Amino acid sequence: MAAHKFVVVGTNDNPIYELDIAPHPKEGPHVTQFMMHSALDLVDEAKSRNKDMYLKTVDHMGKYSILAWVTAGNVKFLLSSEKPDTEATRNFFTDAYEAYLKVLLCPFYQPGTPITSSAFDARIKKMSQKYFS
Repeated sequence: MAAHKFVVVGTNDNPIYELDIAPHPKEGPHVTQFMMHSALDLVDEAKSRNKDMYLKTVDHMGKYSILAWVTAGNVKFLLSSEKPDTEATRNFFTDAYEAYLKVLLCPFYQPGTPITSSAFDARIKKMSQKYFS
């Protein structure tokens, strides 16, 4: 399993969705949250240098790399992975972005609030199995 955790972060740097793809057996969830939170400033720096949505690897912590995708609305997708910058990672981000856009099209969803859609959650879990199993 290459991927570890996927997080969607809102425009105010608030987490709006989290998925533990393969929790690290020796580290608790607080370590993963710290890794993701510490990478946010580096995502902002990387997006100022890169005009693509897919920013690739923005940070390293131990054997994990933090990869990022930033939407046009400045919502950040972060993924911790042992195998950085693979085609599977790019495809996962592309599909996750498509799923996120479908959430935004729902008239009952308020942008920037936690994503509670079971359809979104199921789709992200299915994609994580597809790309990282």
